[in-house]
Amino acid sequence: MSLDAARKEAARVAAHVDLRDVRLWGVQADLDSVPDQGDSQFSFRFNADVQVQHSSEHEVVLVLGTYSLAVTSDVVPPSDEDESEDVAATLGDSESRQSVPKDIASIDFRLNALFRVERQPDDPFTESELTAFGQTTGQFALYPYAREFIADMTGRMGLPPLHVGVMRLHLESRDD
Repeated sequence: MSLDAARKEAARVAAHVDLRDVRLWGVQADLDSVPDQGDSQFSFRFNADVQVQHSSEHEVVLVLGTYSLAVTSDVVPPSDEDESEDVAATLGDSESRQSVPKDIASIDFRLNALFRVERQPDDPFTESELTAFGQTTGQFALYPYAREFIADMTGRMGLPPLHVGVMRLHLESRDD
C-alpha cells in the first residue's frame, strides 16, 4: 500500500482518537566494547503493530512500537605475527588488512502509545484502517520518544549521544 493510500485508510481512526499515554514496555541494552577512536555506524529498525482493547467505558487503540539499534565500528585486526614490519610499513595498516565490523552496543526496546477512541459503537473500525493507523499516525506519534530514548541511552552508556534522523515512511505497494 502506498503512503498516501495508508494515510487515507487511517484517516477515520485518526479523526476519532486522542493520544493519552506513551510508555516504555521493555528494554535490553548492552555495551559490548568501548569504541576505539574513529567513526562508528549504526543500524536502526522499527515496526508498529496495533491492538484494540474494549471495555464498558471506552475503547483504546494500542500502537506497539518495536525498535532495534546496533552500533558498530570498523576495526583493522592486528597483523599476523609472521608479517614483517617492512611489508606493513610499505602497504600501510589499512591496505595490508581489511577492516571488520566490531560490535559496540545494542539497544532493543518497546514503546507503546495508548490512544483513547471516541467513536460510534455501530461503526467499528476495520482491521485495515487500524493497521494503516499504526503504520502512519501511530509510528509518527512514537518516533520522537524513540529518538530521545536512543540519545539518552547511548549517552548513559558512555558513547557519544546518538541522534537518529527524522522518520521516513516507505510503505511498499501491494496488490489488493
